[in-house]
Amino acid sequence: MTTYLSTFLHNPPRRPLYLAAAIVMYLTIITIGNIPGARADIGAYAPGAVLHSIAYAVLAALWFTGSR
Repeated sequence: MTTYLSTFLHNPPRRPLYLAAAIVMYLTIITIGNIPGARADIGAYAPGAVLHSIAYAVLAALWFTGSR
């Protein structure tokens, strides 16, 4: 499992895909956040701190693996 994960995360041809995924995710979060009432609807499922923590963790992981 560790070998597979290491190969998956440190694959140089996939690095641009990781960066592109991070940018698309960031723009999607910004766009959805600007929709009136969307934050309140999502807030019914998870509080803001949880959503921010998950989003920043995924964005940081994508950016880190894409830029290494």
